[in-house]
Amino acid sequence: MPSRPLDYNLKKVKVIETNMVNRERDDNIYYARLAEQGERYEDMIRYMKEVAAVSGPTSYLSPPSKGQSLRSHFWLIDAVPR
Repeated sequence: MPSRPLDYNLKKVKVIETNMVNRERDDNIYYARLAEQGERYEDMIRYMKEVAAVSGPTSYLSPPSKGQSLRSHFWLIDAVPR
């Protein structure tokens, strides 16, 4: 039985890592939405910070996720004493 090239195995590992990152990002967005509904804004900010750390600067966010990020930013700015 011929063995698969090493390149095939590396691609497979990269796909698994990408899926894990996407799942972690989606979970954090979900938790941020739940935190917002429960008016736990500090938790919402923490989850969206994790989304930003995992996603990176070139990652795509869906429009609802962008809105969630903007709302968490608003609550972060609003929480700073003036």
